[in-house]
Amino acid sequence: MPPNAWAEWAEGRPPVAVCNHLSGALIQRWSSTAPAMMQPPLDHHLLVLHLGGPKRIVRSGGLGTAHVDIGSGAFTMVPAGSSYRWLTAGPIDFAHLFLHPDRFAHDVSETYGVAPNQVRFADQLGRGDAIVRALFELLLADSGTDPLAAEARLTRLNLRLATLTGPTPRALVDAPLPPARVARVRDYVRAHLAMPITLDTLAAEGGMSRYHFIRAFRAATGLTPYAFVIAERVAAAVDELRAGDRSIAEIAAETGFSSPARFSERFRALIGHTPAEFRRACR
Repeated sequence: MPPNAWAEWAEGRPPVAVCNHLSGALIQRWSSTAPAMMQPPLDHHLLVLHLGGPKRIVRSGGLGTAHVDIGSGAFTMVPAGSSYRWLTAGPIDFAHLFLHPDRFAHDVSETYGVAPNQVRFADQLGRGDAIVRALFELLLADSGTDPLAAEARLTRLNLRLATLTGPTPRALVDAPLPPARVARVRDYVRAHLAMPITLDTLAAEGGMSRYHFIRAFRAATGLTPYAFVIAERVAAAVDELRAGDRSIAEIAAETGFSSPARFSERFRALIGHTPAEFRRACR
């Protein structure tokens, strides 16, 4: 069953938050739903982030019944095809990350050189990990304005889950991206600064898969693709601030920042001054 078709347990109550702009993934946050839930076999893996405070969960199905006390921020992993009945005693507040098996297998196999059909999504109940929690919360809070950063976070989350719940794999070492491909990526970024730039698009420009591209690009430039795009946007903004009297809001939009505040934050992080301070110093 696909994630969007599984709604009976919520009794018509909509999720309090939805993130559906990720490739091969969907996030929904739920609150104050019924304590009992029947989860049918899904065609996606399911990662649950338990929120709201400590609770006791009874999970029935599979190999039996488990009674687990779970702290806030712990996570549960349910492989695709599994079916369970859940009963929660305590605060009902949680987020679901529905992850297509192909996306998870792709990220892990591309990174560690294992065949996709050998990648396993482990069954876990109420496990704690600060990194998983942080990455999940960042994805949950994401507004979709920076798809490049969101896709990179999802890949990091998938790799963290793989290394936490299975034998620790050894990452492949990639050669640097050739200079001609770096130049092609740079030219694409400069021509599309005002538009959303995705990791998939940059990887295609570089002629590589997404994860290999990240590693090869960093080896060639010393920057992640995300950091490179931000640097190019700030560099273009520097030229605009020096050249004329256009408003900071106009420059922020033209160089691809979602708001003047975001522009100012990123500009100051790289230049050491806000855009307004930099403009005054140049006059």
